[in-house]
Amino acid sequence: MKTPKINLLLSAFIIGSIMSCSSPASKENDASAKNKEAMLKVQEAFSSGNAEGLENYVAENMIEHSPDPMIKTTGLQGLKDAIKMYKTAFPDMKMTSVSMVAEGDLVVGHINIKGNNSGPMGEMPATNKTMDVNGVDIVRFENGKGVEHWGYWEEMKMMTQLGLMPPPGDAPADSSHKM
Repeated sequence: MKTPKINLLLSAFIIGSIMSCSSPASKENDASAKNKEAMLKVQEAFSSGNAEGLENYVAENMIEHSPDPMIKTTGLQGLKDAIKMYKTAFPDMKMTSVSMVAEGDLVVGHINIKGNNSGPMGEMPATNKTMDVNGVDIVRFENGKGVEHWGYWEEMKMMTQLGLMPPPGDAPADSSHKM
């Protein structure tokens, strides 16, 4: 007579498992995982220089809240132009995900960017020096595509590493402003 109880318990377990797979929390986890995957695809595009297929992960009219002053285009095209500019300036550039968190429609990624500046960056000539900087990207997603981006990375640290500005505190004293 133990068999009916075991079958009943097994049936309850199977039904519970099936129901949990279609629960709202499970669907949110699926969306978060897909959004994180989309963020990784954009990072891969920066590392490879290949922006093909980004329209699958980024909306055409994506809003950039932290625009690069050297990029004049907007939306998906602005992202593609940024990838091209940075890959030209740093042909060996690697963007690595340090950590990533997703909740609801937001993904936050901590990234590391390394590369040798062996090509021009906009109007700036190559320095043949290496950068190793960190940054944070925050992307809001709708229907599996990034629609808004906020971010920062250590631009001043990069400029110092490339020899384009002095380290903080090392600015030359200006003797012309005596009191």
